[in-house]
Amino acid sequence: MTSIEARKAFLDFFKQRGHLEIGSAPLIPNNDPTLLLINSGMAPLKPYFTGEQKPPGPRLCNIQKCIRTNDIEVVGDPHHLTFFEMMGNWSIGDYFKEEAVYMAWEMLKSFGFDTTKLYVTVFKGDNKLPDVPPDEESKAIWKNIIPETQIIPLGADSNFWGPTSDTGPCGPCTELFIDRGTNYGCGEQSCGPNCNCGRFIEIWNAGVFMQYYLHENGCLTELPLKSVDAGAGLDRFMLILEGKESVYDTDLLQANCEYHNKQF
Repeated sequence: MTSIEARKAFLDFFKQRGHLEIGSAPLIPNNDPTLLLINSGMAPLKPYFTGEQKPPGPRLCNIQKCIRTNDIEVVGDPHHLTFFEMMGNWSIGDYFKEEAVYMAWEMLKSFGFDTTKLYVTVFKGDNKLPDVPPDEESKAIWKNIIPETQIIPLGADSNFWGPTSDTGPCGPCTELFIDRGTNYGCGEQSCGPNCNCGRFIEIWNAGVFMQYYLHENGCLTELPLKSVDAGAGLDRFMLILEGKESVYDTDLLQANCEYHNKQF
């Protein structure tokens, strides 16, 4: 599958499930003083999650161009880029955890990922967020799909997403990692999705469960709608689907290199 085919397959999957395709917003935010650049698929949609604006539909999908600099110190490793395309699907006050999880799993199977190598993480609770309970609901849903040994509870640093800036919509999330095998990473018996050695790569945030709004004073309040923000980097999909060593070896970047070499 080429990256062009992957883009179409992703959008078709969610459009067949009632999602309206929207365009990629400009990289320069519109009327959002909290961001210099669009850094995620949901960033242009924040007014929908807060209830300030009405979305064009309760289910949306797109492929959003993003620039992210908060992890710039690791750009250049096998799976981090500064500029990337985020494939996203959203529920604005429509479906929530169960449907988001099952759709994510079905979508990954439709792409041909080896499901025996997939691990999921869920929010286990954290003293940093005493008012946010552990996400036992997502864990219970995943237990109906995969062995419990492949479900990894993690704290806020890994499994509470957002906001995109100092304030805004946020919530606990559940992420999917793929095990690239013992030829990669640290080689330790304890290695898992919580290890940053490179063996386990996050390929899909199956759902940020947008339930809260973080205020300037650090207080969390409930959002008027319970929504879902799910996304996956196209570059990481292609890394696995093409069986490459790094995102820089995929057709997303190699095709550009070939074009550049032909021109000059």
